[in-house]
Amino acid sequence: MIRFATAVRSMPAIWLAFPLVLGSAWYSTLFRLPDGYGVNATAKGTAALGLIVPFAAATAAWEASRLRRAGWWQGPWVRRQLTVVLGLLWPSITIPLVATVVAVGVSLLRIDGGAPDARLIAVAALDIAAFSIAGFAAGLLLPFSLAGPLAIVVPLFWLTFVPAMSPVWLRHLTGMFRDCCSPSDDLAAGPLIASSILDFGIIAAAWVAIARTTALRRVIGSALSLAIPTLIGASLVAGMSYSPTIPRDTTVMLCEDMSLTRLCVWPEHREHLEALAPLAPRVFQRWSLVGIPVPDLITEARSDVRPPNAALIVLSGLPLDSDALIAALAQSLLPPFPDCPGGATGWQATEYLAAWYEWTGGISELAFASLHAHVFDPEYPSVGEVVRELEDAPPTIRDAWVARIRNITQACDPWPAHDLRVE
Repeated sequence: MIRFATAVRSMPAIWLAFPLVLGSAWYSTLFRLPDGYGVNATAKGTAALGLIVPFAAATAAWEASRLRRAGWWQGPWVRRQLTVVLGLLWPSITIPLVATVVAVGVSLLRIDGGAPDARLIAVAALDIAAFSIAGFAAGLLLPFSLAGPLAIVVPLFWLTFVPAMSPVWLRHLTGMFRDCCSPSDDLAAGPLIASSILDFGIIAAAWVAIARTTALRRVIGSALSLAIPTLIGASLVAGMSYSPTIPRDTTVMLCEDMSLTRLCVWPEHREHLEALAPLAPRVFQRWSLVGIPVPDLITEARSDVRPPNAALIVLSGLPLDSDALIAALAQSLLPPFPDCPGGATGWQATEYLAAWYEWTGGISELAFASLHAHVFDPEYPSVGEVVRELEDAPPTIRDAWVARIRNITQACDPWPAHDLRVE
């Protein structure tokens, strides 16, 4: 093992440690984070791996190139090769890991997200170790003029370009999970296992490539060590969407009965639930007076784990003032977004529907005006004008208008703007 004083004097990984940590911490501030959700904050922090892993691989290649130039790797030394490798690679692994933890810590501090997600940290550590060893192997086998650029470009391509390629499930093999997770999502096991298997395959392939055996055995062994884990990992994630997620466990939700409706939120939105407790029953009562049906359950859970008649409420990033909460409750009553291959032309009509639910729910005039000040098209009637007409209309006309607008919101083809008016 190299003495620490010698390492500080001779190893580029230590010289560049501060810029790497600082750059990783800065990079983690570029992402928008949901309120208090530690899994998402950890995932966004590990997005800095696109900077960190090339650093680990390149500095490892530099250390190996010194052995190559000196001709020391194949010498009859007493120390085992693994001891030599670990003695040279510890800065290339520990410093990038520290940079990753700092980046994750910054993300968590931004939202008071609690402890980091250990699964994501473990996968990040495996990525760093795998490409460090791969960079070391490249430095032993090739001149640094080739090994250095390769050690930077290959992991950079793997972590930043592959996630943008088709099929989209390829990104789950990389260990880059920055698309995880919305408050209603959790990280799926398949991508975690697949990326870990592939990292072990990279380590095995790199170790075989520098083993003391014939060139043919090294080539065949490395190819098999990489191909088999790749096939296994691909079989675990093939067909997945871009997001490496499963529904979050709903048993952790905080629920409260408000009038005849049950409201359930994620733990990080406890303050929103407390603010809704005195407000929501009044909103529900006002809706009932004008014939607006109130669902039995309003929840933040995903559609695939909530009952069919339950409504979805979105509280992430929402302030705690009553107008914002009334608007969120109104949005929960809207129909689902239509599945239209060429775009949902009728979805613009949801603004009129939401405005009616907001106004009858008791939103202030100032908040209502600020939410609906714009106009989609000169042919469309004013949102405020439509709401005033609905107030003056008899219940049968209001019910017919709501049914018509809910039908329009699901339209995939053009529809007459006149249908927005109260008749």
